[in-house]
Amino acid sequence: MHIVRWLAENTDIECGGSAFLGAARNNNLEMLKFLHSRFPDVFNGYASSDIAIIQWLDEHGVMDPSDVAGYLFETGSIDVLDWLMARYDVELSDWHFQRGHFGRQTKMLKQMYERGHEFTLDAAKIAAWLCNTDIMQWAIQRDRSMIPMLVEATASERFSDPALVEWWRVRHGVVFGQRELEMAIGVSNSNLVKHLLEMDDVDWDLDAARAALDQAVADSDDECAAACLRLEPHGHDINCAGDCSSTRLLERAAADGVPVAVPSMQLIAKSGKIDTVHWIAVSEHGASRDAGRCGDKAG
Repeated sequence: MHIVRWLAENTDIECGGSAFLGAARNNNLEMLKFLHSRFPDVFNGYASSDIAIIQWLDEHGVMDPSDVAGYLFETGSIDVLDWLMARYDVELSDWHFQRGHFGRQTKMLKQMYERGHEFTLDAAKIAAWLCNTDIMQWAIQRDRSMIPMLVEATASERFSDPALVEWWRVRHGVVFGQRELEMAIGVSNSNLVKHLLEMDDVDWDLDAARAALDQAVADSDDECAAACLRLEPHGHDINCAGDCSSTRLLERAAADGVPVAVPSMQLIAKSGKIDTVHWIAVSEHGASRDAGRCGDKAG
Protein backbone atom coordinates (compact mmCIF):
# COMPACT_ATOMS: atom_id res chain seq x y z
CA MET A 1 0.00 0.00 0.00
CA HIS A 2 2.73 2.46 0.98
CA ILE A 3 4.80 1.73 -2.14
CA VAL A 4 1.85 2.18 -4.48
CA ARG A 5 0.83 5.40 -2.75
CA TRP A 6 4.39 6.78 -2.93
CA LEU A 7 4.67 5.90 -6.64
CA ALA A 8 1.33 7.52 -7.38
CA GLU A 9 2.19 10.73 -5.48
CA ASN A 10 5.83 11.14 -6.50
CA THR A 11 6.11 9.79 -10.07
CA ASP A 12 4.26 9.99 -13.35
CA ILE A 13 3.59 6.26 -13.33
CA GLU A 14 -0.07 5.46 -13.91
CA CYS A 15 -1.51 2.33 -12.39
CA GLY A 16 -3.21 0.06 -14.88
CA GLY A 17 -6.07 -2.32 -14.50
CA SER A 18 -3.83 -4.98 -12.97
CA ALA A 19 -3.41 -2.84 -9.84
CA PHE A 20 -7.19 -2.58 -9.41
CA LEU A 21 -7.54 -6.30 -10.10
CA GLY A 22 -4.90 -7.15 -7.50
CA ALA A 23 -6.52 -4.92 -4.89
CA ALA A 24 -9.96 -6.44 -5.49
CA ARG A 25 -8.79 -10.04 -5.48
CA ASN A 26 -6.69 -9.49 -2.38
CA ASN A 27 -9.74 -7.99 -0.67
CA ASN A 28 -7.92 -4.70 -0.07
CA LEU A 29 -10.75 -2.14 0.00
CA GLU A 30 -8.48 0.68 1.23
CA MET A 31 -6.17 0.21 -1.75
CA LEU A 32 -9.11 -0.01 -4.14
CA LYS A 33 -10.53 3.28 -2.87
CA PHE A 34 -7.14 5.00 -3.16
CA LEU A 35 -6.59 3.77 -6.72
CA HIS A 36 -10.07 4.89 -7.69
CA SER A 37 -9.44 8.37 -6.29
CA ARG A 38 -6.16 8.71 -8.20
CA PHE A 39 -7.04 6.95 -11.46
CA PRO A 40 -10.82 7.12 -11.91
CA ASP A 41 -10.61 6.64 -15.69
CA VAL A 42 -8.86 3.28 -15.31
CA PHE A 43 -11.41 1.92 -12.89
CA ASN A 44 -13.64 -0.87 -14.13
CA GLY A 45 -15.63 -3.75 -12.72
CA TYR A 46 -13.62 -6.34 -10.82
CA ALA A 47 -14.50 -9.42 -8.81
CA SER A 48 -13.74 -10.11 -5.19
CA SER A 49 -14.65 -12.60 -2.50
CA ASP A 50 -15.08 -9.84 0.10
CA ILE A 51 -18.67 -8.71 0.69
CA ALA A 52 -17.65 -5.15 1.58
CA ILE A 53 -15.75 -4.78 -1.71
CA ILE A 54 -18.60 -6.31 -3.70
CA GLN A 55 -21.00 -3.78 -2.15
CA TRP A 56 -18.56 -0.93 -2.81
CA LEU A 57 -18.20 -2.01 -6.44
CA ASP A 58 -21.97 -2.13 -6.74
CA GLU A 59 -22.29 1.39 -5.32
CA HIS A 60 -19.98 2.63 -8.07
CA GLY A 61 -21.95 0.83 -10.76
CA VAL A 62 -19.13 -1.47 -11.85
CA MET A 63 -20.20 -4.79 -10.34
CA ASP A 64 -21.54 -7.56 -12.57
CA PRO A 65 -23.17 -10.14 -10.27
CA SER A 66 -22.72 -12.95 -12.81
CA ASP A 67 -19.00 -12.24 -13.22
CA VAL A 68 -18.56 -12.07 -9.45
CA ALA A 69 -20.40 -15.38 -9.09
CA GLY A 70 -17.98 -16.95 -11.57
CA TYR A 71 -15.04 -15.71 -9.54
CA LEU A 72 -16.61 -17.04 -6.34
CA PHE A 73 -16.97 -20.46 -7.96
CA GLU A 74 -13.30 -20.31 -8.96
CA THR A 75 -12.19 -19.41 -5.44
CA GLY A 76 -14.61 -21.71 -3.62
CA SER A 77 -16.28 -18.91 -1.64
CA ILE A 78 -19.65 -20.56 -1.20
CA ASP A 79 -20.79 -18.41 1.75
CA VAL A 80 -20.21 -15.21 -0.22
CA LEU A 81 -21.91 -16.81 -3.24
CA ASP A 82 -24.98 -17.56 -1.13
CA TRP A 83 -25.02 -13.93 0.02
CA LEU A 84 -24.65 -12.70 -3.56
CA MET A 85 -27.45 -14.91 -4.87
CA ALA A 86 -29.77 -13.86 -2.06
CA ARG A 87 -29.16 -10.18 -2.77
CA TYR A 88 -28.90 -10.10 -6.55
CA ASP A 89 -30.71 -11.82 -9.38
CA VAL A 90 -27.98 -14.24 -10.46
CA GLU A 91 -28.91 -17.07 -12.79
CA LEU A 92 -26.26 -19.76 -12.56
CA SER A 93 -25.20 -21.42 -15.79
CA ASP A 94 -22.84 -24.20 -16.80
CA TRP A 95 -20.17 -21.51 -17.25
CA HIS A 96 -20.17 -20.82 -13.50
CA PHE A 97 -19.72 -24.50 -12.68
CA GLN A 98 -16.95 -24.78 -15.26
CA ARG A 99 -15.12 -21.98 -13.42
CA GLY A 100 -15.42 -24.07 -10.27
CA HIS A 101 -13.98 -27.10 -12.04
CA PHE A 102 -11.06 -25.09 -13.41
CA GLY A 103 -10.44 -23.76 -9.90
CA ARG A 104 -10.52 -27.34 -8.57
CA GLN A 105 -13.10 -26.31 -5.99
CA THR A 106 -14.37 -29.86 -5.51
CA LYS A 107 -15.89 -29.29 -2.07
CA MET A 108 -17.92 -26.33 -3.26
CA LEU A 109 -19.00 -28.08 -6.44
CA LYS A 110 -20.31 -31.04 -4.45
CA GLN A 111 -22.41 -28.73 -2.30
CA MET A 112 -23.81 -26.91 -5.31
CA TYR A 113 -24.61 -30.10 -7.21
CA GLU A 114 -26.33 -31.49 -4.13
CA ARG A 115 -28.68 -28.52 -4.29
CA GLY A 116 -30.04 -29.86 -7.56
CA HIS A 117 -27.80 -28.26 -10.19
CA GLU A 118 -27.02 -30.51 -13.15
CA PHE A 119 -23.59 -32.07 -13.63
CA THR A 120 -23.37 -31.56 -17.40
CA LEU A 121 -21.23 -33.21 -20.05
CA ASP A 122 -19.20 -30.02 -20.57
CA ALA A 123 -18.42 -29.84 -16.85
CA ALA A 124 -17.49 -33.53 -16.86
CA LYS A 125 -15.08 -32.92 -19.75
CA ILE A 126 -13.24 -30.34 -17.67
CA ALA A 127 -13.05 -32.83 -14.81
CA ALA A 128 -11.56 -35.35 -17.27
CA TRP A 129 -9.13 -32.75 -18.62
CA LEU A 130 -7.94 -31.98 -15.08
CA CYS A 131 -8.00 -35.69 -14.15
CA ASN A 132 -10.20 -34.80 -11.18
CA THR A 133 -11.19 -38.31 -10.18
CA ASP A 134 -12.40 -37.01 -6.82
CA ILE A 135 -15.42 -35.21 -8.29
CA MET A 136 -16.00 -38.03 -10.78
CA GLN A 137 -16.00 -40.66 -8.04
CA TRP A 138 -18.36 -38.54 -5.96
CA ALA A 139 -20.76 -38.20 -8.90
CA ILE A 140 -20.76 -41.97 -9.44
CA GLN A 141 -21.37 -42.74 -5.77
CA ARG A 142 -24.26 -40.27 -5.82
CA ASP A 143 -25.78 -41.66 -9.01
CA ARG A 144 -24.32 -44.65 -10.88
CA SER A 145 -26.32 -43.73 -13.97
CA MET A 146 -23.70 -40.98 -14.42
CA ILE A 147 -21.11 -43.56 -15.51
CA PRO A 148 -21.92 -43.53 -19.29
CA MET A 149 -21.80 -39.73 -19.41
CA LEU A 150 -18.52 -39.57 -17.48
CA VAL A 151 -16.98 -42.24 -19.71
CA GLU A 152 -18.07 -40.23 -22.75
CA ALA A 153 -16.54 -37.11 -21.21
CA THR A 154 -13.24 -38.93 -20.73
CA ALA A 155 -13.17 -40.24 -24.30
CA SER A 156 -14.40 -37.09 -26.03
CA GLU A 157 -12.28 -34.49 -24.22
CA ARG A 158 -9.37 -33.32 -26.36
CA PHE A 159 -6.93 -33.21 -23.43
CA SER A 160 -8.15 -35.98 -21.13
CA ASP A 161 -5.35 -37.94 -19.50
CA PRO A 162 -4.83 -41.58 -20.62
CA ALA A 163 -4.34 -42.42 -16.93
CA LEU A 164 -8.11 -42.11 -16.59
CA VAL A 165 -8.55 -45.19 -18.78
CA GLU A 166 -6.77 -47.28 -16.16
CA TRP A 167 -8.70 -45.54 -13.39
CA TRP A 168 -11.95 -46.61 -15.03
CA ARG A 169 -10.71 -50.15 -15.46
CA VAL A 170 -9.34 -50.63 -11.94
CA ARG A 171 -11.91 -48.64 -9.97
CA HIS A 172 -15.10 -49.44 -11.87
CA GLY A 173 -14.34 -52.33 -14.21
CA VAL A 174 -15.05 -50.17 -17.25
CA VAL A 175 -12.99 -51.16 -20.31
CA PHE A 176 -12.82 -48.63 -23.11
CA GLY A 177 -13.80 -50.08 -26.48
CA GLN A 178 -14.50 -49.18 -30.08
CA ARG A 179 -16.92 -46.37 -29.28
CA GLU A 180 -14.48 -44.62 -26.98
CA LEU A 181 -11.66 -45.05 -29.49
CA GLU A 182 -13.73 -43.38 -32.18
CA MET A 183 -14.54 -40.50 -29.82
CA ALA A 184 -10.86 -39.99 -29.05
CA ILE A 185 -10.06 -40.05 -32.77
CA GLY A 186 -12.83 -37.51 -33.39
CA VAL A 187 -11.27 -34.94 -31.05
CA SER A 188 -7.67 -35.72 -32.10
CA ASN A 189 -6.64 -36.87 -28.63
CA SER A 190 -3.60 -38.71 -29.94
CA ASN A 191 -2.27 -39.60 -26.48
CA LEU A 192 -5.51 -41.35 -25.61
CA VAL A 193 -5.73 -43.03 -29.03
CA LYS A 194 -2.18 -44.32 -28.69
CA HIS A 195 -2.90 -45.65 -25.20
CA LEU A 196 -6.06 -47.43 -26.32
CA LEU A 197 -4.48 -49.03 -29.36
CA GLU A 198 -1.70 -50.44 -27.21
CA MET A 199 -4.20 -52.30 -25.00
CA ASP A 200 -3.73 -56.01 -25.75
CA ASP A 201 -7.08 -57.21 -24.45
CA VAL A 202 -9.28 -55.35 -26.94
CA ASP A 203 -9.95 -56.40 -30.54
CA TRP A 204 -9.93 -53.13 -32.40
CA ASP A 205 -11.69 -52.59 -35.69
CA LEU A 206 -9.06 -51.97 -38.35
CA ASP A 207 -11.19 -49.30 -40.02
CA ALA A 208 -11.03 -47.29 -36.80
CA ALA A 209 -7.28 -47.86 -36.61
CA ARG A 210 -6.97 -46.59 -40.16
CA ALA A 211 -8.97 -43.49 -39.24
CA ALA A 212 -6.68 -43.00 -36.26
CA LEU A 213 -3.65 -43.35 -38.52
CA ASP A 214 -5.01 -40.77 -40.94
CA GLN A 215 -5.64 -38.34 -38.10
CA ALA A 216 -2.23 -38.95 -36.57
CA VAL A 217 -0.51 -38.31 -39.89
CA ALA A 218 -2.57 -35.16 -40.40
CA ASP A 219 -1.46 -33.99 -36.94
CA SER A 220 2.16 -35.03 -37.59
CA ASP A 221 1.93 -37.23 -34.50
CA ASP A 222 4.38 -40.03 -35.23
CA GLU A 223 3.97 -41.66 -31.82
CA CYS A 224 0.25 -42.20 -32.34
CA ALA A 225 0.74 -43.22 -35.97
CA ALA A 226 3.30 -45.83 -34.96
CA ALA A 227 0.81 -47.25 -32.44
CA CYS A 228 -1.74 -47.56 -35.24
CA LEU A 229 0.75 -49.44 -37.37
CA ARG A 230 1.71 -51.80 -34.58
CA LEU A 231 -1.92 -52.80 -34.26
CA GLU A 232 -1.90 -54.59 -37.59
CA PRO A 233 1.41 -54.08 -39.39
CA HIS A 234 0.45 -55.97 -42.53
CA GLY A 235 -2.98 -54.40 -42.75
CA HIS A 236 -1.72 -50.97 -43.70
CA ASP A 237 0.02 -49.76 -46.82
CA ILE A 238 1.66 -46.50 -45.86
CA ASN A 239 1.42 -44.21 -48.84
CA CYS A 240 4.53 -42.06 -48.49
CA ALA A 241 3.27 -39.60 -51.07
CA GLY A 242 -0.29 -39.20 -49.91
CA ASP A 243 -0.22 -40.01 -46.20
CA CYS A 244 3.16 -39.11 -44.76
CA SER A 245 4.13 -35.51 -44.24
CA SER A 246 7.78 -36.52 -43.85
CA THR A 247 10.00 -39.55 -43.47
CA ARG A 248 9.74 -39.50 -39.68
CA LEU A 249 6.79 -41.87 -39.60
CA LEU A 250 8.54 -44.30 -41.95
CA GLU A 251 11.66 -44.22 -39.80
CA ARG A 252 9.68 -44.72 -36.61
CA ALA A 253 7.74 -47.63 -38.10
CA ALA A 254 10.94 -49.24 -39.34
CA ALA A 255 12.53 -48.85 -35.90
CA ASP A 256 9.53 -50.64 -34.39
CA GLY A 257 9.93 -53.50 -36.85
CA VAL A 258 6.81 -52.63 -38.83
CA PRO A 259 7.08 -53.65 -42.48
CA VAL A 260 6.60 -50.55 -44.60
CA ALA A 261 5.14 -51.29 -48.00
CA VAL A 262 6.66 -49.12 -50.70
CA PRO A 263 3.83 -47.29 -52.47
CA SER A 264 3.61 -46.30 -56.09
CA MET A 265 6.85 -44.60 -57.11
CA GLN A 266 4.87 -42.57 -59.60
CA LEU A 267 2.87 -41.01 -56.76
CA ILE A 268 6.04 -40.22 -54.85
CA ALA A 269 7.57 -38.62 -57.91
CA LYS A 270 4.48 -36.49 -58.42
CA SER A 271 4.48 -35.47 -54.79
CA GLY A 272 7.95 -33.97 -55.08
CA LYS A 273 8.91 -35.28 -51.64
CA ILE A 274 12.61 -35.64 -52.21
CA ASP A 275 13.34 -36.60 -48.59
CA THR A 276 10.94 -39.54 -48.88
CA VAL A 277 12.48 -40.62 -52.16
CA HIS A 278 15.94 -40.49 -50.61
CA TRP A 279 14.87 -42.44 -47.52
CA ILE A 280 13.41 -45.24 -49.61
CA ALA A 281 16.49 -45.29 -51.83
CA VAL A 282 18.92 -45.76 -48.96
CA SER A 283 16.71 -47.78 -46.61
CA GLU A 284 16.75 -51.55 -46.54
CA HIS A 285 12.97 -51.32 -46.19
CA GLY A 286 12.64 -49.84 -49.67
CA ALA A 287 12.97 -51.59 -53.00
CA SER A 288 16.03 -50.29 -54.82
CA ARG A 289 14.61 -50.96 -58.27
CA ASP A 290 11.46 -49.00 -57.45
CA ALA A 291 13.53 -46.22 -55.98
CA GLY A 292 15.49 -46.13 -59.18
CA ARG A 293 12.36 -45.80 -61.28
CA CYS A 294 11.22 -43.08 -58.93
CA GLY A 295 14.46 -41.20 -59.59
CA ASP A 296 13.89 -41.61 -63.31
CA LYS A 297 10.36 -40.29 -63.00
CA ALA A 298 11.52 -37.34 -60.93
CA GLY A 299 14.12 -36.56 -63.51
